[in-house]
Amino acid sequence: SIAISIICCTHNRESFVKTHLEFLAPILPQRVELIYALDHCSDGTLDYLSRAAAGNPQVKIIQNSTAPGLFNCRNFAVAHAAGQYIHFLDDDDFVSENFYSVLVEFLKESSDIDLIIGGLIISKDGKERQTKEVLDRSMLNTVKLEGCERFGGDLFLPVLRGAVYFNSANALLRKALFEKYRFRSEIRKTADWLLYLEIALKDQISAVYLPTIHAVYYVHSGSMSIAPDKSYWNMRIFEALLEMMPSEHPAYKEVRHVYGKAIFDAGYSVRLTDRRRAFSLYVKAIHYGSPLLSLKAIAKLCLPKTLATN
Repeated sequence: SIAISIICCTHNRESFVKTHLEFLAPILPQRVELIYALDHCSDGTLDYLSRAAAGNPQVKIIQNSTAPGLFNCRNFAVAHAAGQYIHFLDDDDFVSENFYSVLVEFLKESSDIDLIIGGLIISKDGKERQTKEVLDRSMLNTVKLEGCERFGGDLFLPVLRGAVYFNSANALLRKALFEKYRFRSEIRKTADWLLYLEIALKDQISAVYLPTIHAVYYVHSGSMSIAPDKSYWNMRIFEALLEMMPSEHPAYKEVRHVYGKAIFDAGYSVRLTDRRRAFSLYVKAIHYGSPLLSLKAIAKLCLPKTLATN
């Protein structure tokens, strides 16, 4: 049986895929499969993978036959995965060499976990490295066991507030969760964050932190995490989250406030290029609980452009 399916969705990035496969192929233990999901590629990625992975039964190559886009491709790939757990490792991210061997050993004894996270290192432009603190234990009731730390239950507020800090590079999700949840592909650049929040909102989660493994998440000029329109997609996350939350939920007011701040940020990001849209977003942010910042920003919009940019 397959314990882990590693999914790498890629679009016309042959050089990234080459480095990715050359690193992963030698460190894959038994019971792990590596799936390359090609998202309507028109370069040499398919030819390269067909040659490089020939004769390696652990490497699967599939071509996304649904609509283009990262999260459509991920949904498509999950349907073709055989593993008990899913790990999305993008073509520009890496893991420690012991990452999968430690996980396979751990899963021999534990297969009832919903979320598994390792350490996370963020590398900016391949140079500056920052080790993230993935657990804020002041907000979590964790139990330390040999080689791991367990926690669980209602994790919505810890996930919302970043007390459990993870992204697709250092997190594995139990595949059974994807029978209930899918990436919302209309949230084009931050649908993974919405998926984690939705699962935490609607389910009790059993989770474990393995401190002996880590992932390296690379931030570069093409990364979604620093894309110019990220603030817009963050706004869409909390808009969708607020729609699915009952108003009597204990965290409803907090999510509403976060949504208001996200609306303000979206307005601020376009203030120099689309003043009318910025004004509209600032007014909406007032309604959702960010009045002071928004009123100041509206006043600034009324100034001449030369003064407003200072």
